[in-house]
Amino acid sequence: MIKLFSSQHSIKEKKYEKIKFLSVSNSDFRKCYVFKTTQYFFGFLRIFLKKLGVGLDFVEFVGRPTDQKSEKPILGREIPILSLEGEMENYQSRDYSVDVFYSKNKIYLIVNFRKNKSNEVNSVIEDLVSWGD
Repeated sequence: MIKLFSSQHSIKEKKYEKIKFLSVSNSDFRKCYVFKTTQYFFGFLRIFLKKLGVGLDFVEFVGRPTDQKSEKPILGREIPILSLEGEMENYQSRDYSVDVFYSKNKIYLIVNFRKNKSNEVNSVIEDLVSWGD
């Protein structure tokens, strides 16, 4: 479920750029990716979810404030990522369940999937991230 935020404390949206990928842990049906906390994460997450076909009805809301009257996302604006410290979000589709945990210094992206979807997840991640420290 996605949280709706007002534009009261929003900032200018960051253009997408590859984010730093710190580590990964694997199992047959799950991958946990760890990223450095950065405002660029929202752009990455929107693209990642679209490429996996997860949350297509609301992916434009990810990291963006919501217009109070129209209840639509305000494009070009984002909520400050540090305001989500301690929060968890979940996005689901038929093939995937994606959990995002926000902390002060790291973001944990946990992808649960059917066994035959591991390579698809790897391919999407590899296109969108760079290794970093």
